[in-house]
Amino acid sequence: MNYNFDGWNHIKIIVAGTQGEVYINDMQKPAFRIAEFLRTTKSGSISFSSARADAYIANVSIVKESKPQTLSISSTSRKLSDDQKLTNYVSNWQVSNSFSENELAKTTKLNQQETAEMNWQPLSVDSYGILNLARVQGINKTSNTAFASFSVVSK
Repeated sequence: MNYNFDGWNHIKIIVAGTQGEVYINDMQKPAFRIAEFLRTTKSGSISFSSARADAYIANVSIVKESKPQTLSISSTSRKLSDDQKLTNYVSNWQVSNSFSENELAKTTKLNQQETAEMNWQPLSVDSYGILNLARVQGINKTSNTAFASFSVVSK
């Protein structure tokens, strides 16, 4: 990968249906593939962020091609089959209502009354075995904590 750590980098993102590819500078093969966008398609905004260093964004252009782009390679190989979900992963969870992490500042154990008062909603893992809590609770800066629970039944 030809990444410029001391200057500008050109990023190209190709979106094709529910999948995508990301290219950096003059790459012929994608730096990474997005096997499946997990949120529904709708109009809105786009944002960029960097977790490791300052990022500066310039000259952003979004182009809708008259002829749809095709991806270099199908990205569906990482998906889990239904059999894998049932045998290798905890697939079904219960997720509590969200609340501020400050409410747990001195808590080391919840009692049954506290858990009974929470609003629990069922949530299943996605096609990659990942439990996306934001699907139930959304993203909120003040209510930034929730519990996820599952039960094991065994002989």
